[in-house]
Amino acid sequence: GDELEVEDHVASYCEAYEQSSKAKARAKSGAADGEADSDSDGIMAPEEGDAEDEQDRRRKPIVPLPPVDHAAIEYAPVGTAFYTPHPDIEKLSEEEVAAVRSDMRIAATGSNCPSPAVSFAHLGLPQELMQGIRKHGYVKPTPIQCQSIPAGLLGRDVIGIAETGSGKTVAYLIPMLVHCADQPSLQKEEGPIGLVLCPTRELAVQIEKETFKFNKLFGLRSTTLAGGLSKFQQFKEIKKGSEIVIATPGRIIDIVKMKGCNMRRCTFLVIDEADRMLHMGFEAQIRSIVQNVRPSRQTLFFSATFPPKIERLARDLLQNPVRITVGKLGQAAETVTQHVELVRDDGSKWDWLAQRIDGLLQQGQVLIFVQSKQRTEEVQKNVTDVLSKNACVLHGDLGQDERMRIMDRFRKQKAEILIATDLAARGLDVLTIRTVVSYDVARDIQTHTHRVGRTGRAGSTGDAYTLLVDDGKSRKMAALLVDHLETVGSPVGDKLLALALQHPPFRASQ
Repeated sequence: GDELEVEDHVASYCEAYEQSSKAKARAKSGAADGEADSDSDGIMAPEEGDAEDEQDRRRKPIVPLPPVDHAAIEYAPVGTAFYTPHPDIEKLSEEEVAAVRSDMRIAATGSNCPSPAVSFAHLGLPQELMQGIRKHGYVKPTPIQCQSIPAGLLGRDVIGIAETGSGKTVAYLIPMLVHCADQPSLQKEEGPIGLVLCPTRELAVQIEKETFKFNKLFGLRSTTLAGGLSKFQQFKEIKKGSEIVIATPGRIIDIVKMKGCNMRRCTFLVIDEADRMLHMGFEAQIRSIVQNVRPSRQTLFFSATFPPKIERLARDLLQNPVRITVGKLGQAAETVTQHVELVRDDGSKWDWLAQRIDGLLQQGQVLIFVQSKQRTEEVQKNVTDVLSKNACVLHGDLGQDERMRIMDRFRKQKAEILIATDLAARGLDVLTIRTVVSYDVARDIQTHTHRVGRTGRAGSTGDAYTLLVDDGKSRKMAALLVDHLETVGSPVGDKLLALALQHPPFRASQ
């Protein structure tokens, strides 16, 4: 047996949680309404809720952590530089480096920004890590990885602005693993060394799966602290000591207050999907967590978009960062071909889908976005009963165990169609999704971009169809979609343009 094939404790822990939550559900049905504990789905932090209802579902908001007086603490110095550029990269002229970046659609700014490394072999990584990279089928670094890994290994702060599906998890994971493996062992009541903050439990579990592929190679432990999973179990897990923690803001604040862990040894901090966390109202919580981490740390900050509010946050939290932008800002990957289909009325959407579903499924799995939980169930019933297809649904009212089971079924291709609300849009990473259908149009272009980014991931190609009802209510969205399609270089149909031109501000701008 291969010693790398160890059981993933998170997966087994989720199974154990499934059992306990059934027991809890039975107990809860007997309890009074207002007595749901904070592990149950009754009272949750917003990042642990559903995206349709991103307003706070807890009875009480998450109180940020109290500030730490760092001047009163003596921190041991920490090594952060683990990178010597490969001779092949050293000898590139400035023009050649610029050409490599332009080929990869990377823009990199900041003082002494390292050259991009176009191969994993150029990164001078430890032998164990290279074996793991090869074993798990990573062939060559994606553009964000080419530029972000060298900067991260040099100990630099990094701002990464990259479209969804760009491989950013590995872009911060590799520097984090190298950094954590080099630090002195954790003593009792110490840890973590590396902390990743992300908006949702789905994303946390996905990052954990990616981390688990590699951390065992270094003998590092990782723990996921996210809502929807038992807080007591997580508290026990983190008490044993963990070099790496992947957390949603609400849950790590709870665990730190419970004295489950502290930030004294944390020297490598990642903020992933920062735009999403701010959108969910977590700025004060994030700032309080970061304030608890020693000032002499390394911080990597990733976001799909970079509006002024995010820029301000990054400026406050990072020191002299390298800023890396891949592709045009906040747009979907170029590997996706987008189509906007105008339909007469809501009922015509079903006709469109029924006619095309067989052709779409020949390409691969299909992800269908709708606007509400009721709608997921209605479309699933039609797809299953009328078209005899195997479809599952994902929405915010499902328990965590149920949600993981559904995702597992879809990943293993036991279901060919997934019908979801925007909750699933964030961080859903299934390479076999070849088509995304926005059955109900997204509320805004950012949500649309994230939906589209669920296909064409990791370099494969995909198609995204948006069904837009041809009426007065859709004029503004039509105008936004025309702008978006022009930016990403997708063709704009005459009918869509005609509808967009009915929107006065758009017509005035033409």
